[in-house]
Amino acid sequence: MLDQNDALINVWTQFEKICFSDCYARTPTTELLSMTSTSTGWSIDPAHTHISFSVSHLGLTHTPGIFRRFEACLDFNDSRIEASRVSFEIDVASIDTAFEMRDEHLRGPDWFNAKEHPNIVFTSAEVRHIEGIHYAIDGELTIRGVSHPVTFEVALTGQTVNPWTQSPLIGFTARATVSRSAYGMGAFASALGDAVELRLETEIVHTAPVQAQ
Repeated sequence: MLDQNDALINVWTQFEKICFSDCYARTPTTELLSMTSTSTGWSIDPAHTHISFSVSHLGLTHTPGIFRRFEACLDFNDSRIEASRVSFEIDVASIDTAFEMRDEHLRGPDWFNAKEHPNIVFTSAEVRHIEGIHYAIDGELTIRGVSHPVTFEVALTGQTVNPWTQSPLIGFTARATVSRSAYGMGAFASALGDAVELRLETEIVHTAPVQAQ
């Protein structure tokens, strides 16, 4: 007979295997529409990847939001991170600020204009090592058909082995600040800050078998 802990571990093992085997796992927060990785064997874990943003409201609080659907292409070099490349494409219509009326407005022509410009696209150009666990990813961010250079400040948050699948994992956080007016979204300047913080939290998983030492 399995005790309660053993049963829970079995459930989580099956869940993790499903997530890592097809890269199409759905969660309450995000959905990875497609994932392209190279022969290095590293892929983005959709169950533990979130793309979010926040903007100041009246100088009092910051209104947060997430994008629930995105596609990603990862070429990760674990022996020389500076040689890595990444790109992602966000489905604008998947925006979620926990207030549907606001979300519909954000999808409209005053803001993202999702009908004319359904995707936000970032493509890396260079990865730089700053010091220690800190890196920078320089690239181009396109919103509403307008492209500007953007630099994400990246921190390697840790490395471990998934206790259920025995797959190596690496965690990263990435942040960048962009001007919304630079992308044609300057409405309500007296109420909303122009600076928007973008944040990406991700775990990447190595799906290739671990070589014996």
